[in-house]
Amino acid sequence: MWEAIKNTASLVKDKGYLILAIYNHAPSSEFWLKVKKFYNGHTLLQPLLIALYGSYVTFGFIIRRRTFKLRRERGMHVFYDAIDWLGGLPYEFACFDEVKEYVESLGFNLINAPTKLPCGKGVKSNVFDKIRGRNTGCNEFVFQKGG
Repeated sequence: MWEAIKNTASLVKDKGYLILAIYNHAPSSEFWLKVKKFYNGHTLLQPLLIALYGSYVTFGFIIRRRTFKLRRERGMHVFYDAIDWLGGLPYEFACFDEVKEYVESLGFNLINAPTKLPCGKGVKSNVFDKIRGRNTGCNEFVFQKGG
């Protein structure tokens, strides 16, 4: 991820923009990385894992919203969302400040951050925090090169 950011940043012209969305390092990030690796390494178990994850998402949605929907807010069907999430490797993540400091060290200035999630790195968490998707979304960045 860091090399990809560096390579991309090298292509930006002076006063140009670098816009990034990087998964946040949440309490559950390490757990989901293990799940994704397991999913990708066990083809025969994939249908079962899709069903389990799809049920987890669907019932969580029902409990939160008190309604049953097979489409998530972003319009993707739960089944395809499960495949997309479980199979999504590489899965890399970082805290907001880690990304900000790294990109600024490449000669950029942060000019906007539409989404900034709390970092879960080193935060004490219980077993439910480790499987819950809390704060696993992307931190979003708009950087400008030079000054």
